[in-house]
Amino acid sequence: MSKKIILEGITSADLVSQLAKSVKELLTNKETTPTEQTPEFWTRQQTADFLSVSLVTLFNWNKKGILKTYRVGTKVFYRKSDVLECLKKSK
Repeated sequence: MSKKIILEGITSADLVSQLAKSVKELLTNKETTPTEQTPEFWTRQQTADFLSVSLVTLFNWNKKGILKTYRVGTKVFYRKSDVLECLKKSK
């Protein structure tokens, strides 16, 4: 069963124009609204899997200053952006 919507007092061209204007405004507002992105962190295992290296290699890279680690208690994390930047530098 289909529902019919009847609009009175507006032509189809005016309706399309109003809809297009509303969509443009929404897209403009979305593009100009800054979004806060929290940095994504990976565990040691996730980082090692992504780079196809061992945990020992990650430890050695940390000691050499190649990759910076972030600690929460005894947990060690790597910032995704740092890992990707390290890859770009190595190419």
